[in-house]
Amino acid sequence: MITRMVVMAGAAALVAAGVSLAQANEPNMPTGERAFNILDGNKDGKITLDEIRPKAERRVLRLDADSDGTVTAAEIDTYLTKGLERRKTRLLSRLDADKDGKITQDEVDRFIEALFNDADSDHDGGVTLAEAREKAGKKWRELKAAQGN
Repeated sequence: MITRMVVMAGAAALVAAGVSLAQANEPNMPTGERAFNILDGNKDGKITLDEIRPKAERRVLRLDADSDGTVTAAEIDTYLTKGLERRKTRLLSRLDADKDGKITQDEVDRFIEALFNDADSDHDGGVTLAEAREKAGKKWRELKAAQGN
């Protein structure tokens, strides 16, 4: 029963990832300060159509696999399928400790405990927002270094 619940939770996460992947390419108005500042090229506190258009177009048109100037439903499906496969592979590689193709509640619990203990840098039994951000920043820096950036 628990394995079934974990599988269902994983499936729900993959569906949510699909929504997240789809939204990653839809043009939208930024609501976060960081995204807003990236688009505000001249740093005047306003985004103009000339500032947002090229980046929004690139987000959508990067799905144009055959470079014909249009994005088809098939190209969107291919993009989303690849993204879901990457997420599924990552989820299994991180959580399926015994590599049997299933994620058990014990594996999830061990992963969460390790994640928590790694973020609790002062080992006081609690993770502050600063500790969580520091851990996320460290992971990001490690990923960028591994990619040679």
